[in-house]
Amino acid sequence: MSNLTNNKLSKLQALQTQGGFWYITKQNLVFRDLCFMAKILEAWNDRVGESYESFFNNHKTLEEYGSFPALAAHRATKNCDYIGLTRTPVNGKYSAKNLSQFYFSLKKLCKGNFDNLIKYSTIINKQLERMYIDSDTTNQYTVSFKISPIMFLFKILLLIGDVTKNYCITTSEFKLFVATAQEWNDYFEVVESIIRYRADRAYQLQCDANKSKVADVRYNILAQNHSQLDVTESKIAIKTEEIRAIRKKVAEYELKDHINSVEDMYSADIVSSFLPSSPASLSAFHLSLLAALRTKPFVLLAGISGTGKSRIVRKLAQACWEIESNERNAQVPENFCMVQVKPNWHDSSELIGYVSRIGGESEYIAGDFLRFVVKAWENPDVPHFLCLDEMNLAPVEQYFAEYLSIVESRRLHPDGKIHTDPIVKKVAETWYHTLVNSLTDNELLCTQFLTEGIALPPNLLVVGTVNMDETTYTFSRKVLDRAMVIEMNEVNLSGGLSLDADEFSGVTLQYSLIVPQFVEAKDFYAEHQETCDQVIENLNVVNNVLDGTPFKIAYRTRNEILLYVVNRIIDEVPQNQALDEAINMKILSRIEGDKNKVITKNGEPLLPKLFDAVKLVVGDTENSPSLQKLEEMKQKLANQYYCTYWN
Repeated sequence: MSNLTNNKLSKLQALQTQGGFWYITKQNLVFRDLCFMAKILEAWNDRVGESYESFFNNHKTLEEYGSFPALAAHRATKNCDYIGLTRTPVNGKYSAKNLSQFYFSLKKLCKGNFDNLIKYSTIINKQLERMYIDSDTTNQYTVSFKISPIMFLFKILLLIGDVTKNYCITTSEFKLFVATAQEWNDYFEVVESIIRYRADRAYQLQCDANKSKVADVRYNILAQNHSQLDVTESKIAIKTEEIRAIRKKVAEYELKDHINSVEDMYSADIVSSFLPSSPASLSAFHLSLLAALRTKPFVLLAGISGTGKSRIVRKLAQACWEIESNERNAQVPENFCMVQVKPNWHDSSELIGYVSRIGGESEYIAGDFLRFVVKAWENPDVPHFLCLDEMNLAPVEQYFAEYLSIVESRRLHPDGKIHTDPIVKKVAETWYHTLVNSLTDNELLCTQFLTEGIALPPNLLVVGTVNMDETTYTFSRKVLDRAMVIEMNEVNLSGGLSLDADEFSGVTLQYSLIVPQFVEAKDFYAEHQETCDQVIENLNVVNNVLDGTPFKIAYRTRNEILLYVVNRIIDEVPQNQALDEAINMKILSRIEGDKNKVITKNGEPLLPKLFDAVKLVVGDTENSPSLQKLEEMKQKLANQYYCTYWN
């Protein structure tokens, strides 16, 4: 121990005031601000006749460029180099040509407004974690550095915490010992030195004599941008609830033999997973299904028996994994659960669970649904698919009542995550503690469940398969209002005969292509105002026809139609086509009744009036799903005296 710590002391004593520690310019280090400065650099675009300093000062106070105070200095733009927004210029001069792909992809994700970064703390965290100091790429160091500063900091905090039970170091300890480390393998020397520094007063004084040499260390200030760290003027600590997650990150980092290139910082890959981009190989039906899932994590797949409704849910789950992975080829991947609905279900006891008091002591008997909910919580980065097979063999609003209620409590929080009320509320009883401990051994999740109850995870997607015949129940508007409805009635008897007949072959589905990122219209209206206003104008045309009928739409349906249309724009689908599909899913599926019910408020037949209104807003297209469905419903009403959406 003394050899290592003495060696560290010798390094400190030999340290020069520049070039021997992790260096960052003494300027603004707020991630959001640096992104806006990169945007100013992009707008300047190396223009002739105006210096960057002049352009910066003329634009910095504008809202479009971050609303900086008048005293903000252009020199802070240099710090964009350290977090990968710009490449370090060879000649030391500012240039828009040095902006990285990471910057451009981040700008695209934020729609040009980096205030939206508040929703993407995961991206900021990952970018900070892949920062890399390589003295071979710059002349500002007098010693050799090849180290990932934030990951190295994580390693030190974990080791210190494992020894002292306090995952925290002081700012002085960071500057003296951590920010002077040159490579990953220095961690043992750093930890031993910190421990001795705390226990040995003489050693502490000797080290402190070198504090002035490391006064310009500022990576601790940059670390304030990391959401899993608690950084103040005097200390750096891992947040208690993040210790397990940080430990996993460090283990994975060490297993892949560390980052070894500054180039990693400039890549757009960590942003790309947040930018939905639909694989070109997928059919229009599959893209529509994915857009429906991104709109609402509750989808009904309706169609005649044998069309592959439950199969496609399984294929979706498999397609979330890398092509060569075991889960991709598993019969039942870990992110998939199929539950066969029983005709005798009239409450949620079989599906979610119930409290049993047989034997005198209360015990919660958990159902498949609840166990799968917890599994989704344990793997938050993977979409999880629950398939309710033959969903309407029993009355859905009875056995699925809790879910139908809780799914409407979904809200997008400022942290960018979607939260819900608990589907199993916490209670101060022994059976609840026993239940939580039996469902997971994840300490953080246990704490969460015991303090907040068991809520729905954002990566849980429920898909119900639906057949309509004499053995099944129809859906109430309560159910239809809460679900996206997609029909699967097309059959190609020549299809699916080859060994590679897999619609997702060669495709790995990104998380953001499946899981909802927004809930209500207000979550995305500002970014898509023009589209939303046009859709609302068209919905008003349709709703005027539905006025005075039980089929008139309200805010929930409006929100989901708007979100579906915005999601379909990602697939480069024309707005009128997206609206056409949404009307078919969310409005027509609610219309049902005989000639005395399917009428306007004036007593006129509703369907012809509705047909004209829909035709007006979506256009007279030959393949319009909503116009085709309305024609079909008119035929049913004429021939059978009863109209329904379902085949």
